[in-house]
Amino acid sequence: MARGLFALFAAIVICSAVQAAQQRLTLKDGRVVSGNVTKTEGGYRVETAMGAVEYSDSQVVAVEDIVSPETLYQQRLAEIDPNSPEDHFHLGEFALKQRLLDQAAEQFREALNLRPQFEQASLMLERVEYLRARAAAASQPATAATEPVYPGGYTPQEIRDEWLLTDEDINWIRLAELRPTDRVRIDVDNDTVDRFIAMKRGTGDFRDVYAEQRFRGLPPMQKALYILSRTTEQDTGIRAGIKVLGNPQFMIDYRRYVWPIVGRTCGAPECHGGDRAPGRLKLFRSYGTDDRIDYTNFVILDGYVSSSGRARMIDRANPTRSLLLQYGLIEQEAEFTHPQTGGRSRVIFPSVRSPAYTSVLNWVMSLHRPVHPDYHLTYSPPFGMKLDFATSPSALSGAASAPSPSVPQAPAVPPSQRPGP
Repeated sequence: MARGLFALFAAIVICSAVQAAQQRLTLKDGRVVSGNVTKTEGGYRVETAMGAVEYSDSQVVAVEDIVSPETLYQQRLAEIDPNSPEDHFHLGEFALKQRLLDQAAEQFREALNLRPQFEQASLMLERVEYLRARAAAASQPATAATEPVYPGGYTPQEIRDEWLLTDEDINWIRLAELRPTDRVRIDVDNDTVDRFIAMKRGTGDFRDVYAEQRFRGLPPMQKALYILSRTTEQDTGIRAGIKVLGNPQFMIDYRRYVWPIVGRTCGAPECHGGDRAPGRLKLFRSYGTDDRIDYTNFVILDGYVSSSGRARMIDRANPTRSLLLQYGLIEQEAEFTHPQTGGRSRVIFPSVRSPAYTSVLNWVMSLHRPVHPDYHLTYSPPFGMKLDFATSPSALSGAASAPSPSVPQAPAVPPSQRPGP
């Protein structure tokens, strides 16, 4: 009899353990409640650190299991193609987001084993190793704590706030490079809308009596593009009221295709990413996660002109002449050689047909061109750097050929979405 009661008690305990699991409830009012969840007859009982709470079935939208990052990592690891460097790279990114540094390092190394010239994986591995070194230093007693170093013994230089672009500078760049295809949140404040309508009232589309109402009803992106297409770069008072709350595609592609190459070559600590600015070019160490650092590096590259004045790092009028591409080509295919080496320390693009070359070239061609827009920057670069955005591209390149067609800064709103008739 006692044995039977013990078996029944054990069964009840096991059943309770199965029914009461760590889960997450999403409620209709938007709240998310996590804890030890037990299904009841008419709803759910959630045991949290603050006590037990019950919710009826009508209050609950969804019930999800809470899975540990390690378990999710193992699940994804079982699903990837072990021979795909891209799969290993994306799994490494996932592990890094979950703060699984050892697993992230392992996946980035696997990606590099399969593709030794995988620049993004190499850059991300460097970041992980730095984070691991910093974590190890933090775990030591305060008296023994040391500054973490990058692989190779390089101690990262402190990046001062005044060396970087402001958030306002970044917004002006985003506005200038905004495209209708960008998937980014836009905010246009009401004062800007009112001022724009007052400026345009009785002209163009706004001759129609219903134009104002239609304009106010446009989605934020269309509203912003419409304002940009009907104002000039000098209308800063109007344009300043448009906030781009995220990165347009040009910056996403910069982080994906351009910086991984630059960061591992001319942006390396032993080159322009160190404590000095050889050739008056200084880049800041970045892993594609800090907007201020990434936009600052972009602006430095964008405004860099060679000492001879004949070439730009990013040539919007003649993209193939951009030093960003020229310095990575084999000598037989390059027009410009690196002034410090008389050649190049590393061939990045085996030919103009290589995928990496095409990706960087397409990125340059995606920028506002052929004339550089006015970014309205207040930025003053450090380390004696001089940035030049206004120099005529044709004068720099000496090209007689006609420049490529300009990409409109802000195409007009489609007729179906215009505020006028």
